[in-house]
Amino acid sequence: MCKTFGYFVFSKPKDTVMICDDMLYFKNIMCKRVENGFLVLKGNEVARKYYDYVSSSVKKVIENAKVDDNGILLEDMFFASASSAGSFITGNSVNGLISWKNKSGINLKELI
Repeated sequence: MCKTFGYFVFSKPKDTVMICDDMLYFKNIMCKRVENGFLVLKGNEVARKYYDYVSSSVKKVIENAKVDDNGILLEDMFFASASSAGSFITGNSVNGLISWKNKSGINLKELI
């Protein structure tokens, strides 16, 4: 569960290996699919606030993410699932399998 929300207990994000050449997009946010999860890439604008009903784990990641005053992510963030990556960028609960799409508009569910 810890890795799902960007906390590494037994591995580090540097252990990730790129497995897909195409970027994934959700609301103009870029994400890269890697061997053991998803990287929301630095330079993207992400949520600085969240809805009250969002899980405490997502809230904690949003609160602790390194972002500038404009909400621009200053470092890549790793997530074990597409849904947790989507929740991080929106501050809302999302279904990552249908929210993340490649540049042709095909959602992740259809790609995997």
